[in-house]
Amino acid sequence: MAHLYGELRALSIEQLKEEYDRLAPSTQAGLSFIREEIARRELDEYNKRIESMTHHIKVMTVIITILTAVNVVAVLLALKSG
Repeated sequence: MAHLYGELRALSIEQLKEEYDRLAPSTQAGLSFIREEIARRELDEYNKRIESMTHHIKVMTVIITILTAVNVVAVLLALKSG
């Protein structure tokens, strides 16, 4: 028996996995199910790459900020002594 939408939304991920495992032996997977799983995995991989790029951008921003501050101090010292 299918769950009502509200009931489905209320289930935890673990409950959904248990329900999936209970129904899987008596269900035949269609091509859309496999296509959706491929898309989900591709999206997970894409998200991991984006998170990695975001981390690298954050690190580069901190380094550039520090180097900019060092450059400002160097210029100010050069102007003061020159």
